[in-house]
Amino acid sequence: MKKLIIFCCIAILYSLNTNAQIDAGLFRFPDVSKTQIVFTYGNDVWIIPKNGGSAEKLSSPPGVESFPKFSPDGKTIAFTGNYDGNQDVYTIPVNGGVPQRLTQHGFTDRVVDWTNDGKQVLFASGRESGRNRFNQFYTITANGGPAEKLPFAYAEFGSYSPDGKQMAVVFVSQAFRNWKRYRGGWRANIHLYNFTNNTSQNISANEIAGSEFPMWHGDDIYFLSDRGAEERMNLWKYSVGTKKYTQLTNYKDYDIHFPSAGPDDIVYEQGGKLFLFSFASQKATTVLVNVVTDKAALKPRS
Repeated sequence: MKKLIIFCCIAILYSLNTNAQIDAGLFRFPDVSKTQIVFTYGNDVWIIPKNGGSAEKLSSPPGVESFPKFSPDGKTIAFTGNYDGNQDVYTIPVNGGVPQRLTQHGFTDRVVDWTNDGKQVLFASGRESGRNRFNQFYTITANGGPAEKLPFAYAEFGSYSPDGKQMAVVFVSQAFRNWKRYRGGWRANIHLYNFTNNTSQNISANEIAGSEFPMWHGDDIYFLSDRGAEERMNLWKYSVGTKKYTQLTNYKDYDIHFPSAGPDDIVYEQGGKLFLFSFASQKATTVLVNVVTDKAALKPRS
């Protein structure tokens, strides 16, 4: 009888502990630094250690926060926030603080990445596209100021080469469309643009499937494509030197969404969960995340 009482007490304590934590999913727009992962969950920005654990909320104002990106030194996060009726670029320290607004334009500004030196934030905006039907790239200093336009007529996603002299850029993206397995003429292609001589090379021209989210690491460009036998968005690699393509993941159920590269890994969401793909091992591992919340949204209201 005594053992039964002890067992019941342990079970109750365990139940209370697990109820305070949520086995959550739908971790969106993740990014990874040397030691941490940042993502959007419930329209707020959260951060966790790179090996997983309990997430901490960095932002909680009314409005949607999305597309967080670590600065190269891992000390600052740039993100798109909708605080004043418009989506603008903000930054916040990784330890929390008051978000600093960088852009002030009336059109949507979506954070794409940082420049390699960490002095500027790269973002996509339709502010000069006439009817806001396409985006272009701009940079703005980490302390704010005037935005500088990059030499692209169209641009959605991109990644600087290690020396900063080139960019792997997607001019037209299907990432925000409500259809899949698109094989038409507006499919996403990856172009290698040279800032020195203003020339570009389409490395996806011979593929009928799209290529999205380029991530330049060393001599390789990692990206998403559903060109494989699975017909799902999986992780691929293109060698700039040998021009060889290699498929790295083989998911057959759900697509990979919004991958982002850090110094040592690529983090991505698949099936609502987070995964880390190591550059060194070329293998993916699951990141376990606990989201601790007071469940304020479940409180009865009159």
